[in-house]
Amino acid sequence: MPHTRWIRVAGTAFVLAFVLTSCSGKGKTSSVQFPAKLAGLELQRELRGKEAAKMIAQLHGKEVSPEESFVAFYGRKNPPTVLYVSVFSDSGEANDFLERMSKKIGKGAYGFGHHGQFRVRTLPVEFVLGYGQVHFFFARGDRLYWLAIDGDRAQQGLAEVLEVPIEEVKSPEEFLGDFFRSMQQP
Repeated sequence: MPHTRWIRVAGTAFVLAFVLTSCSGKGKTSSVQFPAKLAGLELQRELRGKEAAKMIAQLHGKEVSPEESFVAFYGRKNPPTVLYVSVFSDSGEANDFLERMSKKIGKGAYGFGHHGQFRVRTLPVEFVLGYGQVHFFFARGDRLYWLAIDGDRAQQGLAEVLEVPIEEVKSPEEFLGDFFRSMQQP
């Protein structure tokens, strides 16, 4: 991947590095299966364990828990659609890291803005905008997910990651409309 591409992915990876550098359960092996396609985009590259940790370390100069790091790149566009998955020792730890990450990002940190939340079924899904993409992050069981995707594919991509019908996921127009309406309320 050319140097400029690493820089574009750095924004997303920087935020996720906070999560990945704090993973526990170093001897644990997890099975994360990435779909061959996501929102119509072909899987181009996937990183697991030490390779995923190395990518994050190159971006941030930090060690991460290699067995618990997973990254998938979709499509040929720059920036690509990227799905990160971190596996924690249990759901409590995953939710704790989600909350900490949400608080940091919610303050407009790391080049992200328009932080909000909506639900898909009973699952709270956080979102932010930044680096030309929509970013969704959520905890599900012992896993923390981060999806960076173009706005025109956001609804479909999130529905596929969550394995729910697209009608159950708000479109960017819907969740951003809700976000801006909530900002106008006293």
